[in-house]
Amino acid sequence: MSETLSGQPIVEARGLTKTYAVGGRKQVVLDGADLVLRTGQLAVLLGRSGSGKSTLLYLLAGILRPDRGEVHLGDQRSKYHHRARLHAELAQVLKRGPHPGDHPLARNRPRPAGKRHT
Repeated sequence: MSETLSGQPIVEARGLTKTYAVGGRKQVVLDGADLVLRTGQLAVLLGRSGSGKSTLLYLLAGILRPDRGEVHLGDQRSKYHHRARLHAELAQVLKRGPHPGDHPLARNRPRPAGKRHT
């Protein structure tokens, strides 16, 4: 077995199902999807428009709640995060993060004459 396939699972999704109401009808986007991503593994998600790629990523990230199934991150079951909570947490991260002007590459970009980096 290759080293990539023998790495520890870092993301596991089992039986993910997600439906949306479209024009009064249920549209099944994912129906029992399974996925295992292991350390050191490179994965590519391909599919036509509307095939459920973004929905799968949102489910894995906890942005959407699956109708059925579960996601495990490492050895813990992932929890659904309400969007308002995610937005608040992201805002806090952005407030604490470095200012773009603090990045070393920002100091190297050309500036109008008479202006200098502070």
